Amino acid sequence: MKLVTIILGASALIQATLALCPGETSCSGHGNCGAWDKCSCWRNWQGVDCSERICPFGTAWADIKDTTVSLREEHYYAECSAKGLCDRNTGECECF
Repeated sequence: MKLVTIILGASALIQATLALCPGETSCSGHGNCGAWDKCSCWRNWQGVDCSERICPFGTAWADIKDTTVSLREEHYYAECSAKGLCDRNTGECECF
């Protein structure tokens, strides 16, 4: 009986630990809750609670060389190819 109580107590402690990460469910169901209650988001998800989608990246259509960053050439790799805005709910680009 004592062993069952210990197992149930440990199980409750683990569940309580998981519940401390942000999101309606732990990490919004799109990541793992890690040390210090910080989410580690799965691929294609981002944000403090892993609730925001990541849009596709590609070479930028129209930009200039950024001289403030070393080795940053024109037509650099950017989200939505720097030709639109990312809809974080759907993960799709809304083109300009």
